[in-house]
Amino acid sequence: MVPHGFAKNNADAARLAITAGSDMDMEGHVYVDNLKKLVEDKKISIDIVDDAVRRVLRKKFELGLFDDPYRFSDAAGKKR
Repeated sequence: MVPHGFAKNNADAARLAITAGSDMDMEGHVYVDNLKKLVEDKKISIDIVDDAVRRVLRKKFELGLFDDPYRFSDAAGKKR
């Protein structure tokens, strides 16, 4: 979102994304680098983070990833 001019920096991108309902940041590292401080600075509510985590964990449970974390992968990384 930063390179496209939508967010002024990664912290702003994290705030915008989490409040828009994007539950996961897979590769940008903006959540892991910024969410704690955004909560501490009261720029976002911990409830928003809790809701996102709850949805991600629920989906992983529904997919059976806690019983078999590699069930959708093979040695070559292809979906089975």
